[in-house]
Amino acid sequence: MIDAKKEINNMGLLAIFRKNNEEIDLNYVEDLFSTLSIGAPSSEKAKNFSKTHDRQEVLDEIIHIAKQYNSPRAKYITALAYGWSRVSHRKEAIHFINDYLLGPLYLEKGKHVSFLMPDGKHVTSEEANNILTAELYRYLGKAYEGEYMFEAALETYKKMHSLDGRHLYSTLIPICEIYIKLGDIDTAISLAKNNKPYPLIRKEDLRLQNSVKKNCLEKYQSMKERNYVYKPRKKESKSS
Repeated sequence: MIDAKKEINNMGLLAIFRKNNEEIDLNYVEDLFSTLSIGAPSSEKAKNFSKTHDRQEVLDEIIHIAKQYNSPRAKYITALAYGWSRVSHRKEAIHFINDYLLGPLYLEKGKHVSFLMPDGKHVTSEEANNILTAELYRYLGKAYEGEYMFEAALETYKKMHSLDGRHLYSTLIPICEIYIKLGDIDTAISLAKNNKPYPLIRKEDLRLQNSVKKNCLEKYQSMKERNYVYKPRKKESKSS
């Protein structure tokens, strides 16, 4: 007869072993991510792998390792790797980014990153997590847009815009351009014209935002004057 207490202890040890393995693996794939960013520190193991593989192969390795686990951290890493991937991974990106965003978010990440707001202050961990989540909404929106799913892209970009308050025009532009693709240039013009800058924004950032606003308005108004109509590109055949 199996000793029930011994079996429970063995199960506990196995769970600890799996958790330790997951932490080691996810630390490694985060190091692999670091090799794709200029100046970011990374381990020798990650550097050596990255030296002998191209960018997408590194991302594929990250995905392969992270997909073995079901934690919010693993799902975040998988989603981000798909977000960074080539167009060939676009449909998988839609699936896996949604899979992460619809589940528990990896909130520990926000404690270890730093962003500046337009007033010069560092964000809180909650704001940092919002910015990280907005980044994934951006990738998801691009994937939807690439698949001509413009309504889904619009809702996704709106979520991105609501979460990242640092540079409101950079997150508003994708929304405006989706409206243009949907044949609604007037809404794009109205949004660009009426968008309000971040409160207490520094003068240099305000000048930049005003410059972006001016360029956007000129572009959209010119498109309206030319009676611009968006025409999707023909999809390339798989043999091309």
